[in-house]
Amino acid sequence: EKDDIMCTVLKKILRDGSCLEIHKFIFPGCSDVPDWVLPFFQMDLPECWRLYYDEVFNDPVDDIVNYCYAGVIGGVPCCRMWFGFSRKTGAGNFGNVVTLPEFRRRGIMMELLNELCRDFEESGAFFCSCDAATAAAGAYEKAGFCRIFGEEYVLCRKHQKQGHPV
Repeated sequence: EKDDIMCTVLKKILRDGSCLEIHKFIFPGCSDVPDWVLPFFQMDLPECWRLYYDEVFNDPVDDIVNYCYAGVIGGVPCCRMWFGFSRKTGAGNFGNVVTLPEFRRRGIMMELLNELCRDFEESGAFFCSCDAATAAAGAYEKAGFCRIFGEEYVLCRKHQKQGHPV
């Protein structure tokens, strides 16, 4: 089985009748990425993140595993999320969570977050955190993350693995 293919990991009919497809791209290794994906991940981001995604998609570092998730409804990209971790330390982070305004309040972000959590549990990461806006903190906590810094809404999720501290 090739590692360099786009993988549609979920098709779900939402409560409004629309079909959500979640596409997952894993780097390094993924080379068959549709043209719309990189611009969608770079949209409305500071220059440092646009450069980061350019490197992830075009020249990924072997020591860092990056998962990029894109939600699509009716052929329109509507939500994105990223999860990455170090193969050396097992420390992970997720972020750049965006749902386009016309697609909000439909549970799309939660579907991507659930897929991210499944991938995290199967990955080599032992820790995954995110700086969260107050509005998103409830969804992250619902998915099993917990606040680790008072009012800053820094969230983490960890699972026990042999040889990794918890």
